Amino acid sequence: MDIVVIADDLTGANDTAVQFYKKGLTVDMVFTLQQVNESNASDVLVINTDSRSLMIENAQKCIFAIGEHLNLEQKQIYKKVDSTLRGNIGAELEACLSVSDRNVAIFCPALPSANRIVKDGVCFVDSKPLLETEFATDPKTPVISSNVNKIIENQTNIPVVIVNMDLFSESEIIQQIKNRQFNKTIFSFDAKNDDDLKKISQIIKKIDFPIIASGSSGLAKYVFSKSLSDLPVLFVIGSMSKKINEQVELLRSEMVIDFISINAERLLVDQQYQLSLIKDMSLILLNKNNLIIKTEGSSEVRGKIDELCDKFSLTRVELGERIGDSLSSLVISLLNNIDKNISGLFLTGGDIAMKVIKELKLSNYHIAGEIESGVPYGYFSDNDFSGIPIITKAGAFGSKYVLKNSLVFIKNLTKEY
Repeated sequence: MDIVVIADDLTGANDTAVQFYKKGLTVDMVFTLQQVNESNASDVLVINTDSRSLMIENAQKCIFAIGEHLNLEQKQIYKKVDSTLRGNIGAELEACLSVSDRNVAIFCPALPSANRIVKDGVCFVDSKPLLETEFATDPKTPVISSNVNKIIENQTNIPVVIVNMDLFSESEIIQQIKNRQFNKTIFSFDAKNDDDLKKISQIIKKIDFPIIASGSSGLAKYVFSKSLSDLPVLFVIGSMSKKINEQVELLRSEMVIDFISINAERLLVDQQYQLSLIKDMSLILLNKNNLIIKTEGSSEVRGKIDELCDKFSLTRVELGERIGDSLSSLVISLLNNIDKNISGLFLTGGDIAMKVIKELKLSNYHIAGEIESGVPYGYFSDNDFSGIPIITKAGAFGSKYVLKNSLVFIKNLTKEY
C-alpha cells in the first residue's frame, strides 16, 4: 500500500475510507495489529486504533505499535481526527510524527458539509463555538476549548502555527512550511468551505518533503488523489448494429479519440495480427489517449458473415461465439499489457461485455448510477478494478450521444480533486 490512514474510531475510519474509494483508490480496513502488514495489496490501508477515549500514553502506544508492523517512513500518512476535536489529537499527531520520522503535520479538522468549520483558529459547529455545543459535555471525550490551538497544545509540546489562508498567498504558506521542515511543527489551517480544503490539498501536494496530513473526512476527500482523469478511457465495441456505428461516428466527430477497426477474419486466424493490434493499442493507451476498438461493422462486412461461416464451417451463433472469445482475449491481453491503467471501461454488446468480465475473473458488480436511462455504470469489488468505472450497454441501445456522454461522464467522475 502507498497510503496509511490512522483513525481513532470506527465511524471515522469508515467515513475516510469512503473518500479514498471515491477517488479510484483500492481500500482495505483493519481493526487489529495482527492484520497490519506490508504485503497488503490495496492502495490505502485504513487502521482503526479505537483510541479516542484512551489515556494519552495508551493512545500513543497504539500509534507506535503500527510502526512496528509497517515502515511508515515510506508511506503517505493521513491521521484522521474528529471534526469536533474529541480524542487525543495532539498526542496522536506527536506519535505519528515520531514513528514516521517526520517533522511537519498539516492539520485541518473542518467538515464544511456538516457545518463544522474553523475560522481564526476557532472551531464552529452550526455557527456556534465548539464549547457552546453538546460536544463540550460529551460523556467520554468532552472538549476543553473552542480554540484548536489550545486543544492540541493541551496534549503535546510541539509548536502549533495557525494558518489563515486569507492573509497569506499559497507560495508564502509553502515557504513558511519549508522553513520549519527540520523542526517539529503542527500547521493548523482555517477552513470555512470546501474550496479552502481544496487549497490545503494543493499546498500539501506542492510540499517536496514528507509530512503528515491530518483532518476529518473533509480534508481526506481532497488529499492523496489518484489522477485517474489523466488516464484514458477504453471503448470495446463488439456489436455490428447500425445504431452503434452511428454512435461511434458521432463520438469520433465531436471528441478527440483514437479508433482501431478489427478485421474479424484475421482476428480468428492470424496471431501476428493479434500481436500487432495489442502493440498498437497499448501504445495509444500508454500515451493516455482515449481509444475505441471495434469489430468491422459496415453493411458490406455484415453481408460476408455467411461466407465466413462457410469458410470456418460454423453456424452464425458459433461464429459469433468465436469472434467474441477472440475479441475478449484481445482486450484482456491489452489490459494486462498496460497494467490496467485506464480511467474507465465501456463494453457493448452484451455477449462481449460478459466474456470480458468472465475473462477478467471479476465478480460483485455494484451499480453506482446510470449515464442515460438504461445505461448503467458501476464498479467491481476486485482490487485491480475496484476504482475503475465500468459501463455496459446493448449494442442498439442508447441515444446517439451515449458514447460521447459516457466519455464526458467518466472524465468528470474520475477528475482529481
